[in-house]
Amino acid sequence: MEHELFNEHSEILFDVLNERKRQNDKFGANRTQHPFLWNTILTEEVGEAAKETLDIYFSGNPKEALKKYRKELIEVAAVAIATIQDIDNNGIFQS
Repeated sequence: MEHELFNEHSEILFDVLNERKRQNDKFGANRTQHPFLWNTILTEEVGEAAKETLDIYFSGNPKEALKKYRKELIEVAAVAIATIQDIDNNGIFQS
């Protein structure tokens, strides 16, 4: 079943899924982490995205900086998905 917004966002979604695969290959597919650790990882990725916004603002090459910013946002999305997957698979917050 295809979502009505899939075509509009398919390239982004594929980029996020490819990043999830890269993360799985590097760190393992079903990582069970404490929510504190997931939040720390996610915050680190958001920090990297924030750094790229500074580069966009101050750099002489905003087009290249925008590419790096997009890459970091894809990583943020992928980590968010990994966190949700851990919650869904391992019931971190279920009582």
